[in-house]
Amino acid sequence: MEGLAPSLGLHPHLRLLHAGHHRLHLILPLFPASPKLGPVFQPVTQFIPPKFPILLIVPAIALDLLWRRYGQVEGQANKILLSLASGPLFVLTLVAAEWPFASFLMTNAAKNRFFGAGYLDYGTPSWSLDATRHFVQPQHGLDLWIGLAEAMLYAAISVWLGLLLGDWMRKVKR
Repeated sequence: MEGLAPSLGLHPHLRLLHAGHHRLHLILPLFPASPKLGPVFQPVTQFIPPKFPILLIVPAIALDLLWRRYGQVEGQANKILLSLASGPLFVLTLVAAEWPFASFLMTNAAKNRFFGAGYLDYGTPSWSLDATRHFVQPQHGLDLWIGLAEAMLYAAISVWLGLLLGDWMRKVKR
């Protein structure tokens, strides 16, 4: 999506609009339901909404600001530089926003209709990490930084491929 939005002349804030869509499924728990398939691990009496989405709005805002200033690039070298800036920006802003938010979602304060952390579907066993509300601690030190570096590299490659695909799609004629 990163390379396609500006290349195709789509809305300049497509990333922000896509990431910030409203959760229409907040009304799902208002309707009765019962499981029709097994195994049933949790007693369910209403529709269960999906988990709260990842906070993509934070990297979307950061990428919108970056692409507003440097998004109109011409030439392969400039696209590579934009990709090398966008990949790490996406990963670092996502981690900075999502890590503390994921910790919050594991608390009792998130067990409400808006965040939906208290809902368990019928297929979730009572001994699962989700049901016991156990946050798995990630790797620390060098392992963590190597994983983040790999994620930033893959994100940069994805943006660069998106830019190439966007350029190719702009040249396609009907």
